Amino acid sequence: MKRLIVCIVIVLSSLLTANAIGEETKTLVAAADPWPPFIDPQNPKEGLSLEIVRAAFKTQGYEIKMEYVPWARAESGVKNGIYDILPDVWMTEARKKELMYSVPYAKNEVKFITLLDKILDRYTR
Repeated sequence: MKRLIVCIVIVLSSLLTANAIGEETKTLVAAADPWPPFIDPQNPKEGLSLEIVRAAFKTQGYEIKMEYVPWARAESGVKNGIYDILPDVWMTEARKKELMYSVPYAKNEVKFITLLDKILDRYTR
């Protein structure tokens, strides 16, 4: 009887340990520096990009852990396998050689803006 109890305890312990290990492998680590509104540690949901990425990976049983690091460290960390995801990276030809991209989930345009008077003053002198 004691042997049976010991065997049951060993089997249950190994099942619980395997289950716990399996849950750990279900966590992906994302890295980026703050870039509101896409990545924002001040936002309760940590920004638009993380909200979308978390929702997408949740459907597959994954959780996302976010680490805020300088951009260069985030990018090199993904390339070196330290981090799993860059949730807010722009596509470039150089990056496409090393990184796999999802379909775009947001569009962003960067523009320079200044007062018209400053430009007119500079070029009408």
